[in-house]
Amino acid sequence: MEKIVIRAVTFFTGRSSNIREEYQLGVEVLGRISEIAKELNLEVFTKRISMPSLSMDELVKLPDIASDKDILVSAGYVSLRRIGVRDAEYLTSNGVYIPVLPSLEDFTIDDARHFSRIIHGVAEKDPLHATRIAIGFHNESFYTPYFPDSSSRGIRSIGLSFLYPDMLETNNISALSNSIRSVFRLFSDIAQVIENNIGYPVSIDYSLSPWMEKSVVKVLESLGYSLLEPGANYILHVVNNLIQEHYDPRRATGFNEVMLPYAEDLLLIKYGGMGLIKARDFLRYASTCVAGVDMIIVPSGIEKLARLVMDTYSLGLVKSKPIALRAIPVNNKPGEKISLGKFGESFVIEY
Repeated sequence: MEKIVIRAVTFFTGRSSNIREEYQLGVEVLGRISEIAKELNLEVFTKRISMPSLSMDELVKLPDIASDKDILVSAGYVSLRRIGVRDAEYLTSNGVYIPVLPSLEDFTIDDARHFSRIIHGVAEKDPLHATRIAIGFHNESFYTPYFPDSSSRGIRSIGLSFLYPDMLETNNISALSNSIRSVFRLFSDIAQVIENNIGYPVSIDYSLSPWMEKSVVKVLESLGYSLLEPGANYILHVVNNLIQEHYDPRRATGFNEVMLPYAEDLLLIKYGGMGLIKARDFLRYASTCVAGVDMIIVPSGIEKLARLVMDTYSLGLVKSKPIALRAIPVNNKPGEKISLGKFGESFVIEY
């Protein structure tokens, strides 16, 4: 079996008037968890601190407080109607992640345009900065270690996610089911060890997510189904059901679904470069309980992106499950290659 990789270990801070102290506590806790992981021969891919919703005065202090550049920091849920382009540019350019929440009861095309302008302003400075902001269609109680759509409930705790496509047996559905069951038991054991040693409750987002060559698309295609052909939504539905069947409901938090972030899966990137996949295809995948429309790189166009945001919002209403959108609009044509820093190179895709 492949070495177990903790994709994200996230410290959710308490609700305090002193966010600097909460941040420093998070740094200490994550350091202790890193030591535990080393003793267990685990690899920690990223360390993260997730704040609760903050005032704008607190938000603008985060870049100065978040001094450890090896730790990603989420600003906590920010109301769409109280954040502007300049604030978003400042925070994301200083490494802060922003999960934006709209008002679901009266979300309008003007709200979608406002978010699109924010994304375009951020991406114009540097496309990498746009990877640090997402819009989530759910309420404030949603709770996941996956960034950018992450916020603390104000109660100190730990969230884990794992990188496990290469740990799965994909000869057939039965083999996949058995391997998911075994892998999830290992994850729960790891969570229990951390909880026993750290003293804070530990939850897990069991989502199946990729990182480049550790491809989720490869898992699906090994089962005999291509994302480019009929049957794609069916196999996504099957794998999601297996995740739901085998996770520990006492620990589960967040999406707990298949994730298809475009610029994080080498096979998706390959299909994008060949012109075989478009942004709107991710809406189709997301209709079968996939977590969202994520890491898509599209040509600049405020109105087109706004309408894709509205499509995602509408899909979220139908799904009655949390869904999020993260897009990187760039001044390039479909098929052209761009660099996204730590994400490497990827291709622009059509809407």
